[in-house]
Amino acid sequence: MKTITFNIRKPLYGSYVYLRGSLVEKAIRTKAMLDITIPAGRVLVDPNDWKATGKMMKKEFKFKNNPMILYGNFVNVELKSKGEIITPEKKKKSELQLTLF
Repeated sequence: MKTITFNIRKPLYGSYVYLRGSLVEKAIRTKAMLDITIPAGRVLVDPNDWKATGKMMKKEFKFKNNPMILYGNFVNVELKSKGEIITPEKKKKSELQLTLF
């Protein structure tokens, strides 16, 4: 399976990130998946879903009058606190602790 990798060190808020539009379009053309890594975890996303459910933004960075297209969306990683990922085993343990007290 082909993937295009994104390593995001600082998401905007929570797990919301913007990806470069040209790379998302390239993933659609080549039928590749988006491999997105944030401090909270890693996820594989279909680029068509990312584009369809996300928000498009045009922003000028280095070149005037030539905005870059960005697609923003949430990375579906369950967050607990400070980037800890909730796995099914941890969820069961926390529910068990709640029932014991």
